[in-house]
Amino acid sequence: MLSAIRRLRTGLLLGIFACAALLPPAWAQPATPFPEFQTIDLGPAFRGANPRVLGMDGAFSVPVDKGRSLWIFGDTLLGGWRPNGDRHLEGMPPNTAVLVDDKDWVTGFSRAQFIGRPDPIALMRPSKSSYRIWPLDVVRTGKRFHPYYVEIEPFGKGPLDFRVVGTGVFTGEGLPSGPLKTRVPLWKGDEPSFGASVLEWQDAWYLYAGGAQTHLARATGPLDRPGSYRYWAGDDRWVTDPKQAAPMPGSGPEVSVRYNAYLKSFVMVYVPPFGNKVEARFAPKPWGPWSEPLTLAACQPAGETSAMFYGAKQHAELDVDGGRQIVLSYNTNVPEALLEQRPDLYWPRLLRVTFR
Repeated sequence: MLSAIRRLRTGLLLGIFACAALLPPAWAQPATPFPEFQTIDLGPAFRGANPRVLGMDGAFSVPVDKGRSLWIFGDTLLGGWRPNGDRHLEGMPPNTAVLVDDKDWVTGFSRAQFIGRPDPIALMRPSKSSYRIWPLDVVRTGKRFHPYYVEIEPFGKGPLDFRVVGTGVFTGEGLPSGPLKTRVPLWKGDEPSFGASVLEWQDAWYLYAGGAQTHLARATGPLDRPGSYRYWAGDDRWVTDPKQAAPMPGSGPEVSVRYNAYLKSFVMVYVPPFGNKVEARFAPKPWGPWSEPLTLAACQPAGETSAMFYGAKQHAELDVDGGRQIVLSYNTNVPEALLEQRPDLYWPRLLRVTFR
């Protein structure tokens, strides 16, 4: 098995970016009442889109044009299938991307087109060959795409044996058909990794850093300029030092925040650290106050003790009726010893949530 697989990202990885105890309940306000909803599990996505792709995580998305979107993934397994159905692993680029037809979500994006053939290429390259770039959320301004990233340095064989080098943003004109070349470091390794979720609201961009506690940044200028960012320090205060950012209620290692016009509320979705359910919180503003969590779905496969779940995200380009119906994804994983023998895991899994 590839030595790189020993560093396979799990749902715990981004959690160390902001590890700390959860906040007291006083920071949250109960939703009154929670919305009624129905959730349908649509199963694994992107299986079969490329016979060389055997699994991936991440699954950040951004509209490209009417009816099409760009999805960006993290560590992507490449290889082939053995006669008994097991995966044979041959490579693992740390980030890849596909173009999708938004209507294809009902088939699990089985017709998605990976950028790079026959093997997908890494769109974001690290500053050193020994480092790896993992994607965070991606936004579009005009013709420019801005995928945020976290750069890590592995130093051991375990899934948590790495250190965060820093976080920043890539930028490029038009739809990328090859590696993005403009990389802008924004935050140091000991600062929150902003960009796990990026939200546009009232002429500003709001960037969340997930973890046991969530932190928030706001950009009112070009996204590739460090001076554009300020950090929520509680109440209505925004400061210039990211280390002074105030914590919000706990989220998962990755967190996704989008505005829902149907609910007239901001919605945060995540899987708690070590968790096996997709939760949601609701707030009137990007910084809260956030409700107590509402469980939207149990992660699948239920009862599989070896499985790991993380990275729930909303894909707002797939909203119906202003958010009455939304589509979420979350990531599934399995320990290294079972990776090749569990071809049903290490794929993004889709959920359809309908609010009533």
